[in-house]
Amino acid sequence: MSIVAFANATPDSTRAQPYLPSNFSIVASAAPAHYTGQCPVKINFHVAVTSKMSGLASLKRDAFDTNLFPNYLLEFTQPGTTTLNMTRNQSTSVSGWEMFSLIGSVKGPTSGRVLFNVVCTNPPPPAPGNPTTSFTPQPGTEPLKYPKAGTGNVAPANPVPVVPPSSSTSDVPARQQRSTQR
Repeated sequence: MSIVAFANATPDSTRAQPYLPSNFSIVASAAPAHYTGQCPVKINFHVAVTSKMSGLASLKRDAFDTNLFPNYLLEFTQPGTTTLNMTRNQSTSVSGWEMFSLIGSVKGPTSGRVLFNVVCTNPPPPAPGNPTTSFTPQPGTEPLKYPKAGTGNVAPANPVPVVPPSSSTSDVPARQQRSTQR
């Protein structure tokens, strides 16, 4: 038996015998199915496809997050089972699934949803364009202290001297000075 990956290949587009869904079955599993620890983590999917006849079958892989995967063209030179091992790199916490199915002119068998759960214990990586920054005070400096709400007036860090207005009218425009002097 051989496995060949072709983008969007179907058995109907090849020289194979007619595709009959009843001649195939699929069993799939994820390992680890439940993971808690440092991320990223590699989830391994073990997929076993069994055929009751020789011929070709096209395996489709779907996922909860709509990742696009190529179809895998499986060539059975005789009845039997072939296995595929596929991986998924997961860098964030998620409860997800992947599903494997045979496709052709009619709907084929499916593995059903293969569930997996990842809980990352390390902080998530920064989003693209949003670098992570942190502030560590220099040794010997005191951290800034902020007053609690409702504790009264707060003086600015660098007080600005307040100059009382002078008794001269130099600030008043000349027209106003003349009108008030009359």
